[in-house]
Amino acid sequence: MPRPAMISVTSAWHSGRYRGAHRPGHRCRAVGRRTYAALVPEQPITTDGRPPQRHLEPVDPPTVPFAIGGIVLWAIAGLVLLLFRHTLSAHGHTDWLWICLAGFLWGFPGWFVMIRHDRHRAARRAARNDQESSSVG
Repeated sequence: MPRPAMISVTSAWHSGRYRGAHRPGHRCRAVGRRTYAALVPEQPITTDGRPPQRHLEPVDPPTVPFAIGGIVLWAIAGLVLLLFRHTLSAHGHTDWLWICLAGFLWGFPGWFVMIRHDRHRAARRAARNDQESSSVG
């Protein structure tokens, strides 16, 4: 099977693909050769010479589905292990069933905590939206 032809930055430049992509103030190492920096689109520069940082919002998904999913997974694991309880008891691993039961039961307080967290998150978003709308008008 033939290998695809690899194109380097300099060969792409010489083929005319990137004509006019030179950044103002950028000095190339050799005449007729362009580096990768010459091919990157120009970005606004801050006063200290660096590109501005984007402000990323933290991810804040609804957490109740994660709590319910955990409860369901512990229940499924416990039911599967319940099918093999004789094998587990023969090898001394009956505590695995108790671990599944504990995970299932501890999921309910976690679920209620996540419900409270989601309510507070909704209140925070509503307050932020009210603040933004009042500052715009």
